[in-house]
Amino acid sequence: MKEKGEMPLIVSESREELLAEVKKSAGDSGITFSDPKGLANTLFTLYSYFWSETAERLNRTPEKHRIAFLNCLQAAHFPAQVANTFVVFQVVKGYGCPVKIPEGTVLTAVPEDGGESVGFRTKWNFWVVPSSIRDILWADCAADTACRVYSDVRDPSPEAFEPWCGAKPDGRHRFDMAFRNVLGGEGENLDVALSMNVRLRDPPLPAGALADPVRFRWSLTDWSPEPDGALGKSVRVIPKENGGLILSADGFRSKEPLACLSLELLDGAARDLSFEQIEICAEKSGLSPDAVVMGDCELDGNRFYPFRPILHPFEECGVFCGEALSKHGAEITLSFRLSVETTEEHPQRREETVNYKWIMRKPLPKPKEEIQEAFASSVKWEYWNGKSFRAVSGKCGPADDFSKDGELRLVFDCPDDISLGEYGGRKGYFLRLSCGECRELYRLPRRVHTPCIQNARFSYRFLSPLRPERFRTVNFGDRAELPADFPVRPFSAPPCRSKSLFLGLDWLSGNLRVQMCAALDEPQEADEKLTMEILGETGWVKMAVDDETGGLRRSGLISFLTPPSVQKRSLFGAERYWIRMTPPANSEGLKIKGFYLNAQRVENRVRHRRGVPLQNLPKSGILQLPHGNLIKTWVFVKSADDGKWELWKEFLPGCEFRQGLYKIDHSSGRIYFPPQIFYRASTPDDVIFIVYDTGDGKRANVAAGAINKMRKEIPYIASIRNPFPVLDGYDSEKDEELASRAENLLYTHGHAVTEKDYELMALDLCPEIYRARCIGGTPVRLAVLLDVPDSRVVFPRICRTLLPFFRACGAARTAGTQIEILRAVSVPMGCSLNVRAKDQPIGEEIETLEEKLTAFFDPIGGGLRGDGWEIGRLPTFDQILSFLEEGFPRLQISDLSAAVLKNGRTTDLQEITPGPFDVPGPVKIKVEISA
Repeated sequence: MKEKGEMPLIVSESREELLAEVKKSAGDSGITFSDPKGLANTLFTLYSYFWSETAERLNRTPEKHRIAFLNCLQAAHFPAQVANTFVVFQVVKGYGCPVKIPEGTVLTAVPEDGGESVGFRTKWNFWVVPSSIRDILWADCAADTACRVYSDVRDPSPEAFEPWCGAKPDGRHRFDMAFRNVLGGEGENLDVALSMNVRLRDPPLPAGALADPVRFRWSLTDWSPEPDGALGKSVRVIPKENGGLILSADGFRSKEPLACLSLELLDGAARDLSFEQIEICAEKSGLSPDAVVMGDCELDGNRFYPFRPILHPFEECGVFCGEALSKHGAEITLSFRLSVETTEEHPQRREETVNYKWIMRKPLPKPKEEIQEAFASSVKWEYWNGKSFRAVSGKCGPADDFSKDGELRLVFDCPDDISLGEYGGRKGYFLRLSCGECRELYRLPRRVHTPCIQNARFSYRFLSPLRPERFRTVNFGDRAELPADFPVRPFSAPPCRSKSLFLGLDWLSGNLRVQMCAALDEPQEADEKLTMEILGETGWVKMAVDDETGGLRRSGLISFLTPPSVQKRSLFGAERYWIRMTPPANSEGLKIKGFYLNAQRVENRVRHRRGVPLQNLPKSGILQLPHGNLIKTWVFVKSADDGKWELWKEFLPGCEFRQGLYKIDHSSGRIYFPPQIFYRASTPDDVIFIVYDTGDGKRANVAAGAINKMRKEIPYIASIRNPFPVLDGYDSEKDEELASRAENLLYTHGHAVTEKDYELMALDLCPEIYRARCIGGTPVRLAVLLDVPDSRVVFPRICRTLLPFFRACGAARTAGTQIEILRAVSVPMGCSLNVRAKDQPIGEEIETLEEKLTAFFDPIGGGLRGDGWEIGRLPTFDQILSFLEEGFPRLQISDLSAAVLKNGRTTDLQEITPGPFDVPGPVKIKVEISA
């Protein structure tokens, strides 16, 4: 025997306290207690004595007898509540045909705590298609936005997303224009300066607005057949007074002769732009040579000797300038200052031998020396055409007279066949400067005139404006080549009329029923219509839809029937079978967990079959089945005319109870047959055959991914899984749970009379409820705080469980008072504080401060003692300060403030009065550290 006090007290009140409580509860019944020895007073006194004596004795009984007694207070255990969920099927990879899943296919799940497996059955026949969702996007035509939230190329698995929120405007629209010969060739770093003439057709804005960096972005890159989406070199744009634009970019690296000038649209309001004219006027002057190469040496481009410091015949050098010499068709001017440096050379004189015999004679006259003048001759400017050097045909000159000082200019049209070449180990566009033979260099005396080039500068200009050779547009990932004609309208809207969701599938066929599950985070009660279309050859084709989600308002199955002919189409830059889902107009605030193709609803139910001979049917027409809590029932009766089985229908109110109909009490398992069933001539072979489904009576909820096997394998099915945990059922009640529930029945006497009774009954009936608070009145309001991961799924089931009990007792039964069950109101909060160390480093405390303070506000595990917060109470300023001082004694707290976000306004915690059903909600912590 266990001593009193070792067991928890069931009823701690004395006999007098119980009597006072009974009188208080029965005060409204009309019974008076004025006579101390009256019958009513005596009965209630005996009643109170009985309960106090029972509780006192019960508190001293062994545990096994105590549980047995408490179980007797309510013999019926709560049965297992049938749970249902969605299971996703997947076809074997490579198999290209749909696979049928029959109704009633048994799936099994092993609970996390082990034990027997839990069986689930599919509710309907359906086909598993060999397809998968490859892309998920949303688009908003009014806001001119589209966002790819999932792609199997980059994302391992779909993630939850909130449509029509947080879209980035970059990359929605781009207009590529290809210009040839505007920029330099391969490997050149260029400073680009272009002048653009733009004329808009029916312009909603002036051409100068194209320079607005908030609405437009210009970039420059090489033209490629397949744009990779990467941004090119940013281009600065300045509007001109005449309506044109000046474009400039520094350090652009060009690789191709065809340049791509891109215009990105950042403002959807300018989506209807139409261009009447686009021309580029490119000219630039003052370009220094990229390099001057002679042999294997590189010379100074500002001052160099083209034919060596002392003139040599047949000498040459290469002058590189990629930016100018790559402009095919442009007029190029090479200007430089030529200075000629002169040196003289004489033959070495021999010593003269003196003949004294002739010394007195008159000397003979010496012959006069003739000095040879050596100039650079046959000077040529040439370019490389890919095979050989060709002479540059100058338009004005001379630029080949290197005999005297002066300013020289070589003006020529850039040849169309000029190409990249290699000279002296350097690759690029260049001109070769060479000289020919100079015979004067071979005789003495001579005067050598060596040319020196200084301040060489290139310039170029196109005599007529350049028009784009090619147009390409990219709108929300869709690339299209446009004819290079005007007018051109490059930008287009998203492929929808309003806010829509797009699913890209990799396989579909015609006349196929496809089923998927849409999982939403916050279900809503409204019921709207969902429109689904598939992109075909002629546009969007509407499909027949069966929608359980109420227009994407809550989680459920969506099935649609494809048209007779379907095919892949290009949209958002991908070849897919595209499906467009258009929810109702008022679909703001959706939070979608994901879309799961090939999903089917399953329930953990067991199918039973029973045959009853018609002769054994009780004369009352009532048949009691062995099981209660029926989910679904089928009743078959053999026809008296042809002997075939007839499926009878369940009786509906308002109809005549006749042959072919039956009534059923699902909770008790009773079936009521009409009297006409006995009028027929029965034989021993006449049998009533009943098929019905019930819960398995033991287990219900399982974790996500637990349903992963089929009791009987179906060919070509690779895997099954439940993506979400099963939460809407519960296991059958155990003896210990029933005993715990019965303890409160002693307190409430089985009826909810006071506010405390409602709270205790709610806690007893639903183990998911962590706290409850009841406020009397009309109606009676009961707020509950749930301790489950996803309370939005469990809360409707809790309401269905509690309301029948509450309506059957107390004020709801006697006076018809309405009962409202509410969820506790989660109030967002914020807390900021400043901390500093008192004496030593506080690294570890700072790391855990924010985590522990967040846990302090938890409505279930928070508070000073870690047991959560009562409904209707919020943490006070003093409680927060006390928690910080006790938990972090080494920190000095200052500037502590706390606020509450309620009704769209932020209010200081010290100035607010908590509502009757408020609990602390999500909290934001801001900690500042002072030195």
